[in-house]
Amino acid sequence: MEHPLVRKTVLTLQIILLFCFLLTTASAESVNISEIRDLIPAGMDIDEQTINELFHPEPIVSEADTPFIDTLSSEGFEIQQGAIVKVDFIKLAELGMLPDAEGNNADNPYYAFALPRSPGQTVVNDHEYPNEMSRNFRLKPDEAVLMIGKTPSGVLFYNYPSFMIYRTVGSERAIIFAGLGDSVNIGTVKAETGTDGFDEPILMIYSADKTVAERVKSLALAAGYPESMIHIKEIPFPMVNMGLEEDDDSFAFGIRTAVYETPEVKDQFMSDVYTMYRVYRLTPNITENLDPYPVPDLRIRGTGKTEFDLMPSVKELREAIIAAYPDYSYEEMETGISFPESPQVMQNNEKAYGENRDAAYLGSEKFTLNEGQFAVSYGVNHMASGKAVYSNIVAYGAEKINGVISVDSTKFEGGASRYIPDDPNAPMLYAYLITRTDSTEPFTVVVPQGPYLEGIPLDEEMWIGWRAYMEPETNVGPTYPELVYDKVIVFTPR
Repeated sequence: MEHPLVRKTVLTLQIILLFCFLLTTASAESVNISEIRDLIPAGMDIDEQTINELFHPEPIVSEADTPFIDTLSSEGFEIQQGAIVKVDFIKLAELGMLPDAEGNNADNPYYAFALPRSPGQTVVNDHEYPNEMSRNFRLKPDEAVLMIGKTPSGVLFYNYPSFMIYRTVGSERAIIFAGLGDSVNIGTVKAETGTDGFDEPILMIYSADKTVAERVKSLALAAGYPESMIHIKEIPFPMVNMGLEEDDDSFAFGIRTAVYETPEVKDQFMSDVYTMYRVYRLTPNITENLDPYPVPDLRIRGTGKTEFDLMPSVKELREAIIAAYPDYSYEEMETGISFPESPQVMQNNEKAYGENRDAAYLGSEKFTLNEGQFAVSYGVNHMASGKAVYSNIVAYGAEKINGVISVDSTKFEGGASRYIPDDPNAPMLYAYLITRTDSTEPFTVVVPQGPYLEGIPLDEEMWIGWRAYMEPETNVGPTYPELVYDKVIVFTPR
């Protein structure tokens, strides 16, 4: 059998050709997608649909949007329609188009806006598609991006985050992938509409200029869009470099969803998303006096209420887990913050891995997990404690930060009670086995070995990540000092 590292080396060399091909053909109006497919090594599971989803975003005209778009055009904006594009960090890392998988939240799909270049822009955007669209686009200080659509249904969480993706550091383009402030999420939509937040019409205006953003909003109101559906996402002008030149920053605006009611609901969303949202680049024909947005105040994390009353029960759970496996030695991994908040790392032009303020991110030390070994992740169920609308466990490959499998908190109930059945706090806790061997045991997840970055080979290091998404009282991620950190213990046969 061919060694995984050999496959990776061959794969990377071949896909460098694909990356160069995409850049050198960026000015072409159309490129035969089959030419791209021919460069993908045999054995990689990428079908035609996936190739089109990743590399060929197509604008889909909506008759419902047409009157408003016509109004914007008549009011002095040049309108260019963009498209929704799938962002599969695993596949993009496998193809050598990203250095790693960006700490992806496994089993939860990512989508982003793909936009054409600004009128007159000659600089190629970062990772530009053959049709000259890109999900990493530069913006003039007076431009706006418009999104019209509706919110998902049948999920525990959704949000619309904004990122600064690439920045020129020295003479190189560096991936920063830093979150830009708070996002519109299910909590803020609920607050604005007084509803459950599902299937709600939504109109987002992204801009660094208040004059343009407010002008677009006033035209939307005049067109009959209710104020409750309109959200302005302020790009913090002092923190970024706006413009269309080579050294200017590039941006990305995303659509994230998590924890679907059923697999069918997930499949339906992934099919509908391309028509569910429409995106447009708005460029004023005449630049008025700029009124750049300052850095907005952030939502305050935390409520003052902690999980620490549960510490004695967590300690009891730990002892019971260790006692349950007397034929195994064990090692306890330390837990820390895996992805610090974006403003911290942006100051040093370091990589933020798509950190978003809607979550708290914890991670374990690195370890290897071979056949015969297993690990147990345990701690407070942050969903049950009320500190998050959902939390999860994700297994990551250490080298490529590829999330390969996850378990969310809707599946935690009963896991701790197996070890501490008499503890009244057991329903507030969880315990989940992480193995390498196929198992039908309850409260067990198997970490795959592949193929490619969809798994973690037995001889490679991994780590466990934990997310806690959106405290309901604050509509932002919980604060770390109020959480009892999740833990993992690795067991090895004696």
